[in-house]
Amino acid sequence: MAEQHHACHAFKSPAHITLHMPFKWESSKRGELEQALAQMTAGLRPFEVALQDFGVFEPRVIFIDVAENKDLRELRSKVLLEMRKRNIYNGDYKNLGFQPHVTIAFRDLRKANFYEAWETFKDQKYERIFSISGITLLKYQSDHWHESGTFPFMDTN
Repeated sequence: MAEQHHACHAFKSPAHITLHMPFKWESSKRGELEQALAQMTAGLRPFEVALQDFGVFEPRVIFIDVAENKDLRELRSKVLLEMRKRNIYNGDYKNLGFQPHVTIAFRDLRKANFYEAWETFKDQKYERIFSISGITLLKYQSDHWHESGTFPFMDTN
C-alpha cells in the first residue's frame, strides 16, 4: 500500500480492531480506567477471530474485513459499558454501527489512489484466523499510537 499507492498513515499504529473510538481522558484518571479494564478482562476466555477478504469506507479507507463474531461483539459491549460508566464518549462516532476491521490504508490515501488501490484489493481473497487473549489500550503520542496498557483475559475454567 505504501509503495504502490503512497499511503503509509496506517503504519502509525499497531494492527488492531477498534472496540472504542479515540477519546480524551484525564491522565490523572488513567489508573481508574486501567483497573476497570483489568477487572473486566479477568473473567473472559480467549476466542478466535477470522479475517476475511477486504472492504472499504469510501473514499479513503481500505481494510481487511472481520468475519461476524459473537464473542467480539460481546467484548465490545463490555468495553462500551465500562466506558459509559466513566462518561467516556466520542460524540463524532456515537451513531456509527460496529463494523470490525483491520485498516490497511486511510487518511493519506488520496481519492484518485483509493480507487486504483481498491481495484487491486476488491477481488483478492484473504483469510487468517488468530486468537484474541486480551485487549490493549492505545495512546496517541508524538504523531503515533502506542500501546499504553495490555489487559489479558484470565479465565482459567
